[in-house]
Amino acid sequence: MHYLDTNILIYACVNQDDEKMKQSQAFIRKLQNRDELLLSPLNLQEFVFTLSKINVPRDHIESSYKLFRHFCRYPIHTALLDDAVSACLELDFCKNINDIIHLKFSEQHGSELSTFDKDFIKLQDISRVKINIL
Repeated sequence: MHYLDTNILIYACVNQDDEKMKQSQAFIRKLQNRDELLLSPLNLQEFVFTLSKINVPRDHIESSYKLFRHFCRYPIHTALLDDAVSACLELDFCKNINDIIHLKFSEQHGSELSTFDKDFIKLQDISRVKINIL
C-alpha cells in the first residue's frame, strides 16, 4: 500500500501549480490502477476542509470525496493518536501533529508515504516508513 499526504489530493483536484497537478493526478491514477492507494479519515477531513476553505464548488468536493472515500480502508484508533501525541511532544512538533498522525497511520498499515511537504523529512528518524518527497 502507498499512503498519500493530503497535499497530493489537493494538487490533483485544484490547479495551484500545473506541474504538481499533472504529477499528482498521474501518481494517484497509477496507485488506483494497482489498487495500492491508501488514505485515512484524516486525509478526507483535511481534503474537504481545504477545498471548502478555498471555495471549491460543493459538487466538486462531493464527487472528489466519493472517489477518494473508496481508498480510506482503515479507521484511526485512539492508540495511534496517543502515539502521535507522545511523538509530537517529544519532538516539540505538535503544531504539525497531523503530519505525525499521517506518518503513524502509514506505519501502522505498512505503507510508504508520499508528499510534497518537505517538513516530513524531519520525521524520518521516528519511523521505519519510507517517505517520498515529490
